[in-house]
Parts: sequence; C-alpha cells; structure tokens
Amino acid sequence: MQDKSMLSAGRVLEVEAEVLRHSLQERPNVDVAKGMLMAMFRYSEAEAFAELCRVAGQEGISLYSLAAALVELVSGADSVAGSTEPATVAAHRHWGTTATA
Repeated sequence: MQDKSMLSAGRVLEVEAEVLRHSLQERPNVDVAKGMLMAMFRYSEAEAFAELCRVAGQEGISLYSLAAALVELVSGADSVAGSTEPATVAAHRHWGTTATA
C-alpha cells in the first residue's frame, strides 16, 4: 500500500513540475502583452495585467493563450488573419482596431 502512495506522490510532483515548466515558457508572452497594453492605452503594469485577466475570464480562455494572441495580433502575424481560435477572436474583439491601427 505504501508503494502506491509513493507512486502517486511522485506522479503529483511530475505534474506540478510540468505545470511550472509550462508557466515559465508562457510567461514572456504575458510580459510582452502587458507591455503592449501599457503602450496602447497608457495602462500601468498592474492595470494591463488586470485587463488581460478580465478579458481572459470574460471570454473563458487562458491568460497565456490570450497574451500570445495579442502579441501575434499586434505584431501582424499572418496566422491571425481569419483565425477562429478563441483567443485570437477575443484579442480581435477587445483590441483589434487599436492594435492594428
């Protein structure tokens, strides 16, 4: 019985490590997206982060995917045009006119 609990605890640690790795990989997009909102709307860093969180929650998408979509939108990535990806659609809906102006 003890072997099963040790295996489960080991698996939990593996999952937690993977979540942390993913967060570290996605963090740069969040920072860049905050900077873009700060430049476009003269937000403070806290206001920009709150805006990303608000829109992500309102749209039911992850903060990371929304941040990546905003970065692609503002940088004019070809992959954005005509996309039906929820994060890309949300970025267009909330910042599209301003971001591409």
